[in-house]
Amino acid sequence: MDVLVSVIVPVFNTELHILEKCIISVLEQTFQSIEIIIVNDCSTKKDLPSFLFELEARYEEVKVIHNIQNKGIAGSRNVGLNAARGKWVCFLDHDDWLEEECIQYVYNYAESKNTDMVVFGYKMVNESGFVEKSYPAIGDEDFAESPWFIYGSSAPWNRLIRRSFLLENCIRFPEKCLTEDITFNIRCNCLAHLPLGIPYRGYCNRINKNSLSRSIRFVSMSYSEMPFGDIEKNLELGLNIKDSLVRRIHEAAIGEQLASLVCLFSYKSEKLTKRNAQDQSSKLIHMYMTGYVNKALEYGKHMDSNKTMLIIYWGYMFSVRLRMDHIYCTLVYCILRFLKK
Repeated sequence: MDVLVSVIVPVFNTELHILEKCIISVLEQTFQSIEIIIVNDCSTKKDLPSFLFELEARYEEVKVIHNIQNKGIAGSRNVGLNAARGKWVCFLDHDDWLEEECIQYVYNYAESKNTDMVVFGYKMVNESGFVEKSYPAIGDEDFAESPWFIYGSSAPWNRLIRRSFLLENCIRFPEKCLTEDITFNIRCNCLAHLPLGIPYRGYCNRINKNSLSRSIRFVSMSYSEMPFGDIEKNLELGLNIKDSLVRRIHEAAIGEQLASLVCLFSYKSEKLTKRNAQDQSSKLIHMYMTGYVNKALEYGKHMDSNKTMLIIYWGYMFSVRLRMDHIYCTLVYCILRFLKK
């Protein structure tokens, strides 16, 4: 049977009962033509390899790849992409799960349209099973028809993407850096033919307060871990976007990524790293973005982003405009240091 959808699941030291729920949610999909590619990223949990071996032996849909060296989540997703055979691909985090009809619903929609990518909704669920947040918000389903919706999710997992599109455009996750999800998504958003959004909330994201992106390690990095080269490529690609609204959203989303890198994720880095990052960020904004303060304000009005992040983003864009970004970033670092005490 031909594989129509490849589901790529990077795994690192996942609790077995959590991973089992994740994989079973794919195996029990109403859609049948699926392969599940599990990429074990050098997990150190002793019981995990045998569990994965049993999964692969029991289910013909499951393929397990064991990384020889730790690649991180971006590298593991790329390993899965390289092994995928499906016409479409999607990503699933190892502690999340899918509603039973999710792939069938999104696949049918994607096949009925001449599109390279469909972005769908999700639910954020806590340990008690309570839905704390939905995207799009309940009652705001029409938002999915707006280009804002496609740029509104920084994660890559609520997307069904045509594999040939990724291959033809050489799109992969940048490795050994941070904000790689945003870089990947923006590249897809920019290059995909007729990217579409649907309000269907078939992805269940488990709220994990101890995840890497929420930990203190995520804000200490070297300059080489900041994907400025890929960000500049995305800005260059954005110059070719003909729709003025989409182009504004594209640049505003990159602006938020730059603000995150220099204001938040580097505050524990070396002084020289901070200064180089701030200089490069400001340079990219001045080179490629016009009216960036207004774009940032417009972006904040339409996106349901973290309010603190929006305030930092707006402040950063104003400081770049006034050529005071070094002072502003120093102020943000001081506030963060005070809050961490």
